[in-house]
Order: sequence, then C-alpha cells, then structure tokens
Amino acid sequence: MIETVDTVRYSYLLEILIRRHHHVLLAGPTGTGKTVYVKKMLHGGLDKSQWTTIECTFSAQTNANQVQD
Repeated sequence: MIETVDTVRYSYLLEILIRRHHHVLLAGPTGTGKTVYVKKMLHGGLDKSQWTTIECTFSAQTNANQVQD
C-alpha cells in the first residue's frame, strides 16, 4: 500500500476506534482500500495477547444461511 494523507488518516481512525472498543464499519466505492486498512490493522496493528482475529469472506452470492452455518 502506498501511504497517502488519506491512508494514514483512515488507518489512524481505525486504530483509535478499535482500541477504544468501538464497532467500525467501512463503506465506500470499490478500490478505495477498505480491505487493506482492515487487514493491515488485524495482522499487524493489534496486540496478539489481547485480540484474536477471524476472517470471513463474502460475495454477492453469500446469503444469511451460509453465514450462520
């Protein structure tokens, strides 16, 4: 990821919200880096002794029953 003012800003906000135990929902157009911000935080920005991560992948064909199973 190439760091820009926006990527630094969003990464910082994501980190602050997560550390203060706030729920976070990133929304925006395709290709704006939402997944990159989250994966960067989950895989390198959190203390492994306090946090556990689980990744779920969704697509346009994913339905509620598949998520619950």
